Amino acid sequence: MCIDSAGVSGYRIPVEKELQQASAVVIGTVLSAKPAPEPAAKVDDGTLYQVRVDETLQGAHYKTLDLYSENNSGRFPMDKGRQYLLFVQKNRDILYVDNCGSSGELVESRELVRALRSKIGTKRKD
Repeated sequence: MCIDSAGVSGYRIPVEKELQQASAVVIGTVLSAKPAPEPAAKVDDGTLYQVRVDETLQGAHYKTLDLYSENNSGRFPMDKGRQYLLFVQKNRDILYVDNCGSSGELVESRELVRALRSKIGTKRKD
């Protein structure tokens, strides 16, 4: 559930803010998904997704990412074999995607990817 500071539901993180907060912005393909125990106190159990990084648009460069998604209303579900635009956040040693942001399946994010490439100045990787 995405709620703004005034308690209004439906909040979306502005792309500019998410770009500033992200440790990396990548296009990646989900290789696997497995149940995972809670990685830290005050964090629910969830799913650990292994993602192959196909392209880095901004930030840290990874070959693969282990992204944690809590089993609660903040969950960012992904499907094995599908490609996603991911704004990767980091909290301590936990990498995750905020479901209130602009991350999403690549087929639905192509216009945003084009805008990001133009803004950030990255070249399309073929």
